[in-house]
Amino acid sequence: MIPKVFDYCFRETPQYGPPFLVMEYLPGSPANSLSLSIRQQRLVLQQLAYRMAELYHQTPFGFIGNITPDHYGKFCVGPDPETGEGPFFKASEYYKAVSKHRFEKYIENVLESNLAAADTPGMHLPLLFEHMMPAMSHDWDSEGPFGLWNTDPRLLDHTMVDAQLNFVGW
Repeated sequence: MIPKVFDYCFRETPQYGPPFLVMEYLPGSPANSLSLSIRQQRLVLQQLAYRMAELYHQTPFGFIGNITPDHYGKFCVGPDPETGEGPFFKASEYYKAVSKHRFEKYIENVLESNLAAADTPGMHLPLLFEHMMPAMSHDWDSEGPFGLWNTDPRLLDHTMVDAQLNFVGW
């Protein structure tokens, strides 16, 4: 279930204060707040994967990026939150931007920790990513449509489950 949204404001305003979202109550508990066994985690993740696949196929977009409100309060596809670039019209543009961004972040981390870049394991991985994606991705040159996908690593923070660990919603 996707809860009904009653009101929202994504910008801080003098009238309403900080950004907010008022939505329908979802029963259950956030999945990450429960002490789950490996089997239970797998059960929750399988349900989550099924729901994500449903959304991916039901919501085609012409670009890759972040769903964000525009100046008029309407939603549009804007820059990717990880790279700050986009929206991307081709999958290959997105993969190249992610590869470049992750390599730059890697080098930044190496410099901050005063390590020699050549001596750190994994330096080659962000560089290989861009070259491996064409071989491993069926949509490397795709120009859409692109499905809705959530890349938030904290997704289980927002995944609600009931007492039997059935998916309730986001």
